[in-house]
Amino acid sequence: MEMLKTAARACLKLFKWASIFAVAFVGVLFAINAFDEPLKPEAAAAMRWPEPAVQDGDNGYFALAGLSAPSGQDAHAWGRRWIEAMNRARSQAEVEEVQKSLATTPLAFAGSAAVLCDFRGGQECAPQAARQAEAIARLTSDNAELLGRYSAIQGFPAVAEAYRPQSLSHPFVGLLIYS
Repeated sequence: MEMLKTAARACLKLFKWASIFAVAFVGVLFAINAFDEPLKPEAAAAMRWPEPAVQDGDNGYFALAGLSAPSGQDAHAWGRRWIEAMNRARSQAEVEEVQKSLATTPLAFAGSAAVLCDFRGGQECAPQAARQAEAIARLTSDNAELLGRYSAIQGFPAVAEAYRPQSLSHPFVGLLIYS
């Protein structure tokens, strides 16, 4: 019986010291993180998102973001509105609101890309294209506006990222809207 009391006291003493250690450890962690030292200028500069060195009117990124703009609309202007709205969004709910407000019937690819060249197995493109010339011509005319948008992107002097994430936890915005 005496041995049982001694073992119980030892367990209580161990529990008491483990609890004191845990509380002290958490207190030290809070104390360490309670005060932030000022960032060095180099670190602060590295955390700033760089502004594109391209004027907005010369930036093909907006045209790329606007590839799915509705038929008849200027893809560059639509993409610019979309990116500016996303840059102002601060939460996933705001991102979803922007996507709803700009939701329209996107310009979609018409037809099937199956008539285009298949390079698997080392096949050459020219003979395939010659066999599918009529189907390729029809595909080209059916997608004239989309092809015009792709061609317009090539005419821009630069394509510079214009979306500025506010933090690593900011909702990701990809350009999958046009795929």
